[in-house]
Amino acid sequence: MSVRPDQAGRRRRVVGRLAVAALAVAGAFPLLSAGAANASPTPPADEEVCELVDFQTATVQPVGITAGMPGTTINELTVTGEVSASNVKVHLEKLVYIRQPEFWGIEVIGCRSGFGAQVITPYKATIQFAGALGTCGIEVIGASTSQTIDLAGCTASLAGTNWVLDPASLGVPIPAGRTITANFSDTNVSGNASCNLYSAPYKTGPGGAFKVGAIITTKIACLPDNNRSEQAYLGKLAKASAFQLSRGELRLLADGTTLLRFTPAPVKLPPLPR
Repeated sequence: MSVRPDQAGRRRRVVGRLAVAALAVAGAFPLLSAGAANASPTPPADEEVCELVDFQTATVQPVGITAGMPGTTINELTVTGEVSASNVKVHLEKLVYIRQPEFWGIEVIGCRSGFGAQVITPYKATIQFAGALGTCGIEVIGASTSQTIDLAGCTASLAGTNWVLDPASLGVPIPAGRTITANFSDTNVSGNASCNLYSAPYKTGPGGAFKVGAIITTKIACLPDNNRSEQAYLGKLAKASAFQLSRGELRLLADGTTLLRFTPAPVKLPPLPR
């Protein structure tokens, strides 16, 4: 996290998630909860308050080659989302590290001063950087959300992992007693789709690319609610074009938007000997 010099009037900074590595900045700043943006009072007209804000999409595109470092790509990160007031100006700031991390943190920061209408306002913020920044890429950090973007092809493998779908990510209710799962081998993903069992080949690639092939299922007749959740899940699985593994969570995405979110499946312990 970097601190810029004071400008006109007083300036207060309340942003802040410390990097895992020690940050090379002076001072300490209070941490904010996810709801801090809505809970904070309106600052005086001569004071600027900056805090982490959440985002909806984060994408990276190459925009050129650095002149002094042949072969090093200049990347541009674009972040979009919404803030709760018209006077919030959003920008992106790189954290400062003593050692290069795997995923270099870039914070999404909203600054406000004076008075603004309390109205949902969309924003778009960009920042350019050379290469991957971290040894693997970057991590976009919001108030309650974060997203890692692998720019060096070192995303962890899905092979051998087992997951349970977070029902809230599906968009339609999952009937009581039903669980949607995803179990990855080296080449296939399979599991329970709410009613039927399913299986499909999948491939991953650089930058967290993800692609599912033709999905096959068993042919059990399903009740309407089970069928609705099953079709919603299989439809989103087929559309997924990227994956992210972060903080013990798997996300499948398309165009930077999360389609499905999974948590690790419970480990089944063998029975105790009698």
